[in-house]
Amino acid sequence: MVQKMQEIRATLRELGFECRPGKGSHEVWTDPALPGRRVVLTGRDGDDAHRYQATQVRRCKRGMMVSRHRKAGD
Repeated sequence: MVQKMQEIRATLRELGFECRPGKGSHEVWTDPALPGRRVVLTGRDGDDAHRYQATQVRRCKRGMMVSRHRKAGD
């Protein structure tokens, strides 16, 4: 089933994620409780979500998504 970007954003809001602008048309959604959990989205509300975006949101719902980015000095 193809999800729309509007559905992805609504799910992230329900999970408590907050949105901030990124570069260009990108949005960075972060979980205030766990700043390492983040999802980067691009696209308008009516656009179909990419498969990887839907997978990221599903993992966030399960609590499995943690950023793999290293902090400076690691």
